[in-house]
Amino acid sequence: MPRIGGINVVGVLLATIAFYMVGFVFYGLVFQAEWTAQTLAMSGVADLDSIRQMTPERLESAWYEAFPDANPGLSMGLGFVTTLITVTVLAIILRQLTSGASTIMSYAGLACLLAIGFSVTTLAYDHIYAAKPLTLLWIDSGHLIIGYVISAVILSFFD
Repeated sequence: MPRIGGINVVGVLLATIAFYMVGFVFYGLVFQAEWTAQTLAMSGVADLDSIRQMTPERLESAWYEAFPDANPGLSMGLGFVTTLITVTVLAIILRQLTSGASTIMSYAGLACLLAIGFSVTTLAYDHIYAAKPLTLLWIDSGHLIIGYVISAVILSFFD
């Protein structure tokens, strides 16, 4: 399989797609309503209870009031590129840290530590200093931890 710098390209692409799909499940299905409501309330569009009562059409309108330059296609494309970069760096780090002992559990465990130690703690700054709702921290953290671990498990098959 094709490798660049010792990293399996197919593994990175499959892990990227899986990580991206975790985001789809989190933000498009499971936590869509709560994440949208918390984000809109944080932006000052309306209070949380009012937002939760909005129709889907009014929510979309409120979203564009809060974020007039929002472009879903561009956001999804940039989100995929960001995920690709994250997974590529994860693959490089895991390859270096697990040389000689690359098991599914070592990959998953290290990925979880990296997610918590770097990504979740970085997300926490918004909660600590910018009063971002704690609910958003939990949703975003869950997405990242699960995304990192699933990506690492996939990468472990391509080492």
